[in-house]
Amino acid sequence: MRHEPAHRRVAAEARRQGMAFLSTPFDERTRRVLVIGTMLALDKWAEFRMHVRAALTEGGLTPDDIREIILQQAIYCGVPAANHAFKEAGEILAELGRG
Repeated sequence: MRHEPAHRRVAAEARRQGMAFLSTPFDERTRRVLVIGTMLALDKWAEFRMHVRAALTEGGLTPDDIREIILQQAIYCGVPAANHAFKEAGEILAELGRG
């Protein structure tokens, strides 16, 4: 059996069990926006980076979309969290050659 990262195992199990968050009426773009904002709010920077990367490479979001998510979260989560999110997102964009 091949080793899978923990987050993939959790997601696979959730799909098998039909968990509510996977049967949401929200489209994929909306779910991605919500997850990125939530990871920023919770200071979960590894997950924030993972979801920003996926949003940019698989989810159809643009760098401007990521910027807008961060700006919206700055109002509710504070400027220090937003500043850190801009740093993290900027690193992802640079890695992808888009920054």
